[in-house]
Amino acid sequence: MDAWLKQEVATSGGNWNTDRYHFFIGFSTGHFGQDPVHAIAMRRLAFSLMNNSLAVGDRVTSIAWEMTTWNVGPTVTLTDAPASRAEFVNQVPYAPHADSHGGHDIERALYETITKTIPASEAPSAIVLLLTNSNASQAPTGERANLFGADNPRLAEAIQQGKFRLPLVRKEFRLQAGARPIAVALTALFPQKLQSLSDAPTGPRYPTFARETWQPSMDRPADREVLPNPTRTKTSPPFPPRPKTADWIWEAIALAVALVVIGALVLRFKRDRLAPDRPVNTMMPPTVQATPIPGALTVTIGPDEQIFKSLTAAARWTLWRDADGKTTLVTDPAPTSGPTNAGVAPAEAVEIPLARLFFDAKRVLRVEADAGAQFIELQGTALSQCNSHLLLVEPGKRALCRVLPTDTTTKIRFEVVYDLQKGR
Repeated sequence: MDAWLKQEVATSGGNWNTDRYHFFIGFSTGHFGQDPVHAIAMRRLAFSLMNNSLAVGDRVTSIAWEMTTWNVGPTVTLTDAPASRAEFVNQVPYAPHADSHGGHDIERALYETITKTIPASEAPSAIVLLLTNSNASQAPTGERANLFGADNPRLAEAIQQGKFRLPLVRKEFRLQAGARPIAVALTALFPQKLQSLSDAPTGPRYPTFARETWQPSMDRPADREVLPNPTRTKTSPPFPPRPKTADWIWEAIALAVALVVIGALVLRFKRDRLAPDRPVNTMMPPTVQATPIPGALTVTIGPDEQIFKSLTAAARWTLWRDADGKTTLVTDPAPTSGPTNAGVAPAEAVEIPLARLFFDAKRVLRVEADAGAQFIELQGTALSQCNSHLLLVEPGKRALCRVLPTDTTTKIRFEVVYDLQKGR
């Protein structure tokens, strides 16, 4: 895909090595519920492109679409900070539209992107990449729907006014998920004369982002993996050396700081000697209070049920999956501890966190997906507050879903019930 993109940019007269562009990356979500592995393949293709082909100064905007565009994420300008790429990762769709019937209308999505999403001032710098499972528009299965049509005069007019190239560029990329081959289709739109973003930095695009900063973290390539473009070898530049002429200033500052620290330690020593002994809480960090919370949690993982009583505001749980695929929910005795009977994982353990559970300030249980896992087939109460990465379970409510880890097609039944009566 990297080589193909560079060739298309050259065809539009762009200079890939020095220019910066605005990428509108669309994800067709109508098949996400029936084929989550293909959805993962689409996202990984987009994430790999962002981490290794794009550079500081490029802009990315995510689009979720089916028969129409149903969500447009905020525009993210890529910077040296990994958080800018993480922002894009968090904005892409991980589930189909709430009332999805499936299907996808490529031409309508293109028309809506040109007329509603791309700022007119950025049209010469805009590259549209619509990812889907088929380059032919399809109505929902078993339904009759009016497709926008490749020959729709409104689309032709929008392309002409935006000064985009015709014909549309259609491409297919083949990936492998275990023994299963996957084809990710792509319909793209490039300007007739591609220009760099006017306010973007210029200069060499590469080396690009360091491997250890790739987002999301589970998509980071191994050191031995060959990438299309060179990456940085360090995550941050070295601290600039001090000018030799200013050595005496730095030494004076260091001496002043040392005197202040010594004075503070002496005062504290005197104060502690005079103060009466008081108990120290060594179990919880000072910012987390073990305030009791009424009720109990009943958590069902597959066929197994666990009940947690004596709830507190400081309670933390982690849903772990081991190398054999067994999934367990473990109480964390400390925020940084891992999963064993004592709460700490051995160094050789191969365990992956799937989700983390804790109470927020309003005593609502938050269940946050971790490590690229996602929640699918959501059921229960207050579903409007839940999505593929977050479940909110209020007192007296329940949430039922299936957890889909990023590296397998095996779905895990997961149910949380917050019962106010059981804990009494």
